[in-house]
Amino acid sequence: MDTRRIPLSFIPPLLPDQTLYSWVTVFHEMSGNASKEETLLQIIDSEKAGRQFHIPSHLDAFCASTQCTLGDPGQLINIATILPSYLRFRSNNVAADVLQRVRGNQTAGVAQTLRLARSRLYTFPPRRGCHQCAEDDLSNHGIAYWHRSHQLPGSLICIWHGTTLYSAPMISHDKMLGGFITPAQDLRRIDVDTTPCHYSEEENRILSRLAILATQMATQSLAGGYSRPVMRHTCIAALQARNMLCDNVTECLMRATQDYTNHFSKVAWIPDLACVLAQRSTKPLWSLLSNTQHPDHPLEYLLLIDWLFGSWETFSHQYSMHLPWQTLL
Repeated sequence: MDTRRIPLSFIPPLLPDQTLYSWVTVFHEMSGNASKEETLLQIIDSEKAGRQFHIPSHLDAFCASTQCTLGDPGQLINIATILPSYLRFRSNNVAADVLQRVRGNQTAGVAQTLRLARSRLYTFPPRRGCHQCAEDDLSNHGIAYWHRSHQLPGSLICIWHGTTLYSAPMISHDKMLGGFITPAQDLRRIDVDTTPCHYSEEENRILSRLAILATQMATQSLAGGYSRPVMRHTCIAALQARNMLCDNVTECLMRATQDYTNHFSKVAWIPDLACVLAQRSTKPLWSLLSNTQHPDHPLEYLLLIDWLFGSWETFSHQYSMHLPWQTLL
């Protein structure tokens, strides 16, 4: 069998907020290729990869095929995957290791590097979509596609329409689709009018705020990059400003936990948040303050920032104020 790669005769643009996985799926539908394996051989020189919904692989081969028209590997990670959410509060070494893995032939070890394989709480989210976005995309672009903002940890509401996102867990049935799943296929299988939860006005307001924060966390980098000591000092200052820092560690923990619990009381029942709110609560904060390690997840940082700072802008500003002065030059 001749497995030589066929040069791409066309390179579709990366649509607004489109995931890289979705781009591959759209390319396949537009290419007229007889099989998904043929498409994958054409764009990444491998018929056994490129189907992972959240984490890409073979990015070097992909960028060679597309002549970096859509961006280089680092740019694609930043604009078309959910990895920035998982790397925002990681060291440069971790980010470099993940980039090296996804540029190569497999993603094995990425979950371990991101410390997501140590607990059932720390997994990638199911795929999510918005019925209204699918209709708008069909009208504006002629095809419905997966939006990156919908897949981010903590995103349960569409930031454009304010509607509840439907959720489709990765189940064995999906494997029968050959690994290329489109929103249209989901919408044919899911009754989107009844599947999503129906939230109260106050719950919807909180979830919309979290969805916006999740998007900002994925798209807006921290000045000077992430530093655990800087994060620690930023959180200490926030606790002091709210009179929740005192000499008695136990009393401080009780105050903070109660305030955190009250802050999220209206949405604590929602399954996607309950796993962190009920089982982790303020533990990540105290792990940070005590300089101990734990298998953290971006959703924990998202909730921590919403609770202590209220917005990404406020947090980012406070964080930059605690940077070493050399970093600011």
